[in-house]
Amino acid sequence: SPDAVREDLRDELGERGYQALDDVLDAATARDDGLATTTEVREGQPATEITEYARSVDADVVVTGTRGRHGENRFLIGSVAERVVRTCPVPVLTVRRLTDEDPRRVTV
Repeated sequence: SPDAVREDLRDELGERGYQALDDVLDAATARDDGLATTTEVREGQPATEITEYARSVDADVVVTGTRGRHGENRFLIGSVAERVVRTCPVPVLTVRRLTDEDPRRVTV
């Protein structure tokens, strides 16, 4: 049934999301630089959830990727990152992902 397919897809995407979060957390904590790193998984509109979370925990900064995929206006910054930058009450640091061939790429 379509509902079962949607549930399977939702479960698979959830698993991928948790794995990606684990990977990011591992990379963020690989250096012993004394910075506190927190993670949380929430469902909803991404920019809204990020902004509400930052507000609720009184975050010092939000870091987000810039990977946009739609339209020429999204060439440099993705729509989620753009909305977070515009609406978040705390500073937002946007980070562009470097390709494997880019000499500036540093592996943690």
